[in-house]
Amino acid sequence: GRMDELLFFAELLGDFERVITHYIQVCDYKRALETLQKNAEATHQSDLYYKFSPALMAHVPYLTVSAWLDAMSVKDHYGNPLIEPRKLIPALMRYDPSRPKFADSEDVPGEELGSNQAVKFLLECIEVHEVNDPAVSNYLISVLAQQPSEESLLRFLNNVAKEGSYDVSYALRQCMAANKQEAVVYLYGELGLYEEAVERALGLSNLELALANADRPGQSSRERGELSGVGGDEESAELRKRLWLRIARHVVTEKNDIRAAINLMAQSEGLVKIEDILPFFPGFARIDEFKDEICNALDGYNQ
Repeated sequence: GRMDELLFFAELLGDFERVITHYIQVCDYKRALETLQKNAEATHQSDLYYKFSPALMAHVPYLTVSAWLDAMSVKDHYGNPLIEPRKLIPALMRYDPSRPKFADSEDVPGEELGSNQAVKFLLECIEVHEVNDPAVSNYLISVLAQQPSEESLLRFLNNVAKEGSYDVSYALRQCMAANKQEAVVYLYGELGLYEEAVERALGLSNLELALANADRPGQSSRERGELSGVGGDEESAELRKRLWLRIARHVVTEKNDIRAAINLMAQSEGLVKIEDILPFFPGFARIDEFKDEICNALDGYNQ
């Protein structure tokens, strides 16, 4: 029963696992983490992190994530980080951000109150430490998909995630299950399913999102200047035109907004012409709405 002497002797012997286990058993999670961090970094024993992080993440998530990020900056003899983020995913799964209070709540700085510590760690691994592990990105997407707002998820997909760094099909299933519709539209585009992306965007009444996906076919090639003409190669140009016409038909027939359809024609930069969208106009539409466009088209044919 002489616990102080036992802990002192265990530390002298380097039996840090016994010391950390004791502190966790008596719910002194901060002492457990301090012992883990001090000795794991000194001896490069990353296994201690993988063994004890699930219990620590469940009770002191802010301090645990801070310790992980410090460990990511410690390199072994081969220049690799002390810990591998993918091996910490089981610990991240023990973290419940909806829990009202943790043992380290008073240590959290004001600007981080309410922040998701799992998201913070995974984002820093990807953005700062350039971890390109699909398991890490996939888990981050599954966490972001469960948040009430789509903003963080869309920001990650659009600005942070690199091509090939995550499983697009897995991400699509996660977003569909969580009803994150704008993310679903983006991922349809990533899979090359542009028509499905445009249809779903129109179903959301998000014209801007539909137009962005209508322009995606052949986009990377056009940006590199590999393709010539207005819309690139024939196949991409034909698909883009079909998508723009689908949007124009939606605007005219479902929104009954002829002027918006004319504006779409101007936005398409010559891809869609007046004769393409005339069949969508109702039989009782007044020609005053688009007579200038008709005259311009006729002038062009005359020339």
